[in-house]
Amino acid sequence: MIAYGDGHVTYVYVAFPEASISAFELLERSGVPYVSVGFGGLGQGICSIGARGCGPDTCQRNLCQSRGPTAPFSHLFRQDALGEWQFLALGASGTRVEHGDILGWSWTADKPGLDVVTLEELRDRTGVVRSGAGVAVQEVYPNGAQPEETPWQGWPIYATGAAILLGMSGVGAGLVLRARRAGNAE
Repeated sequence: MIAYGDGHVTYVYVAFPEASISAFELLERSGVPYVSVGFGGLGQGICSIGARGCGPDTCQRNLCQSRGPTAPFSHLFRQDALGEWQFLALGASGTRVEHGDILGWSWTADKPGLDVVTLEELRDRTGVVRSGAGVAVQEVYPNGAQPEETPWQGWPIYATGAAILLGMSGVGAGLVLRARRAGNAE
């Protein structure tokens, strides 16, 4: 479940064959758009989910959190057996998810702001007919709200990626030519 802090919620059901996976793998398999950055041995930091969050540059500096105790950023929670949401301080890479676990991402400063749901209710909200289904996603917006566009996604990302690939191809071709010339000179 993903709560964006504005009433918009994404309900996601992800079935997986392994005994457990990381919360980061769960997010990857969900198909929900996200941006993350690597923090070495600490794992992946989640910069944005959907249209809520920030780009990689800001994320590497402060995980999209502005200053102050009331500044929101993406928090990861797990719903316990009593229906209480528990903050997961180890983050997406350090948190293991097992079958039947209910996790929630929330754009918040502190309180989860996530619905208490059973696994069966989550399946119903996503339209899953049986527990073995792969992935199911359902977006819920508050009355009158429309999906936001994510400013750092879209054609600029693809153009930057293409430019990087072209640059790498040029460097690779240059190295091949240099190696051939060195081989011919001998």
